[in-house]
Amino acid sequence: MTARWWVPAAALLVAGLALVTAAAVLLGTGVRALAAAQDASSSGMGGIALTLVALAVLLLGVLSGAAGIFWWWIAWRRRRRAG
Repeated sequence: MTARWWVPAAALLVAGLALVTAAAVLLGTGVRALAAAQDASSSGMGGIALTLVALAVLLLGVLSGAAGIFWWWIAWRRRRRAG
């Protein structure tokens, strides 16, 4: 194992945080578009699309963060067992 075992875990955690932040911005934009649309116009459909994309990006961010924590845990266990 390399000397910098924590780098992939940190990268995954930072990517997860960035994705969650982007999802929050997209979700706010989508909800605002939905609130502004009075009917099933193209603006309302765009708001629905933005909201769905935001939820997908949020899920991807949470999974990336969880992968980073899992990677760190596996590396920590291996280093602890190696002595």
